[in-house]
Amino acid sequence: KGGMRELLEEGGQIICEDFSDLKGKVIDLLKDSKKREIMGENGYKFAKDFTLERFKKDWIALINKII
Repeated sequence: KGGMRELLEEGGQIICEDFSDLKGKVIDLLKDSKKREIMGENGYKFAKDFTLERFKKDWIALINKII
């Protein structure tokens, strides 16, 4: 919920709209090693950009734009 959907979508991860579907989604993913590999790679590519340096640079740029 909240901002998680955007993070999951951008990282190419599974989104479970209904909690009762979670078990099935996990089982399907556990059975599909290629899908797990692809999702892992996509998630890593997306998450590796979340560094302290990037956030610092983006915050400074935002503040400079405002003032």
